[in-house]
Amino acid sequence: MSKTVGEIMQDCTLTILSKADGRETKSHRSGKIEISAEEIRLAYAEENAFVTITLQDSRAKVRREGDYALALDLQKGKTCEGELGLGGSSGTIRTKTRQIFYTLKEKSLLLTLQYDLLFGDDAQAMSLRIRANF
Repeated sequence: MSKTVGEIMQDCTLTILSKADGRETKSHRSGKIEISAEEIRLAYAEENAFVTITLQDSRAKVRREGDYALALDLQKGKTCEGELGLGGSSGTIRTKTRQIFYTLKEKSLLLTLQYDLLFGDDAQAMSLRIRANF
C-alpha cells in the first residue's frame, strides 16, 4: 500500500536513536504516521510513555505523556519555552534548537532533531534521530 498525502494514520516501524550528553540509546518501536499538506505526525509508545512528534515546516513539537510529561516546541536557531512534568508537578523548561531536519520519501521518513535543554547556565545536549518505514 502506497502512502498518499492526507491519509489517516498508518502503521509504521521506527528505529529511534537518542543521545543525551553523548550517551546513545537505540530502540525499535511500532508506531503510526500521518502525512498531510500541513504537517507530518508520528506517534509511538515507549515502555512507560506515549510520544507524539509533529513537524510543520521548520518547527517540531514533541509531546510525551507517561512516567513524566514533556512538551517541547522546537524552532531552529531559537530558544523556546516548554514544559516538564514529574510526580504531579510541572515547570518550564527552555530549549535551544540547533537542527531540525527531515526527508520524506515514498515509504520512509528520516528525522533529526538536535537541541539543548537549558538549566540556568548549564545545557544538556540532546539528539533524536528517527527512521520511520511505512
